[in-house]
Amino acid sequence: RCRPNFLVIGVTKAGTTALYRYLRQHPRVGASAVKEPAYFGSSNATTLSLRAYLALFPACEACARGEATPSYAWRNSAPAAALAASQLLGRAARLLMLVREPVERAASHYSYFRRRRFGAARNLSSALTAALDEFSLCAAQLGGLWDRRCTYRPGRRAAALEAAARTGTGTVVLPTLRHLARGRKEYELVQAGLYAEHLITWRRRFDAGSLLVLEASGLWSDPLASLRRVEAHLGLPAFEGYALLRAHTLPAEAREAQAAARLPRGRPAGFVPVAPGVVRRQAWVKASGSAEGEPLETLLLGRLRSFFQPHNARLAAMTGVRLVT
Repeated sequence: RCRPNFLVIGVTKAGTTALYRYLRQHPRVGASAVKEPAYFGSSNATTLSLRAYLALFPACEACARGEATPSYAWRNSAPAAALAASQLLGRAARLLMLVREPVERAASHYSYFRRRRFGAARNLSSALTAALDEFSLCAAQLGGLWDRRCTYRPGRRAAALEAAARTGTGTVVLPTLRHLARGRKEYELVQAGLYAEHLITWRRRFDAGSLLVLEASGLWSDPLASLRRVEAHLGLPAFEGYALLRAHTLPAEAREAQAAARLPRGRPAGFVPVAPGVVRRQAWVKASGSAEGEPLETLLLGRLRSFFQPHNARLAAMTGVRLVT
């Protein structure tokens, strides 16, 4: 059996399931039997043997083989995942990363995993506040400005310990590290949206040009245009037989648009055009169990905009993808 030669590395709640389902339709793609093996950089690598991992991919001649684990890009294990993937697949393997406006993505992440991962938070606002506080504290401990060491939690933990040592409280670290407890997962809402930092992590291990970044909004509004870019990146011929995905594979905003809009002939039903390269979002986002939507406090929304703006700007400079929070 051949090794995979492409990975969809991220990110969570940004359309990776839709992309995986589209890729499975292409006759020259051998997609993994399991969408998210989570093999690289995780505990699965110790429980799932290499033979078992490779057995997930069909044997095929001159095809693109790959899988889609959206947490590869941003989990705390991302540096290890990038290294392991480059060692097994080679630096020339192709990578795909879907991104989405980070506050909108965080709201979807919270809604989907609310009970399993964010039970300690009262609501979306409190979860986002706790997440921002963790990153802001790390930056303050490292001089006040953003520091790449704050991207992943091991770096934030090291910063907290260094700060405790500098202030003479290094032997009493529990209060210093309480916000970094294993059970506190709110940080995921923000960490996954640090797209430029994750690009740096993965680009260090793969050849220039190996990583293609796509906007989730483009895949939803004009799937064929996005799929043509994916095909070109993977060296695949254009496929004309894609079946459009059903509404349940789309985020809530796309499903609502499908119900409300009558689109011109030739435009896939269920997708509405958006301005190229730009995603805009209202000042509120829907949360699990709230039919009318959960307002974000004005001050919190301002904090989120201020925090993500430089990260979004770096992403635009690196890829041309512009996300407006």
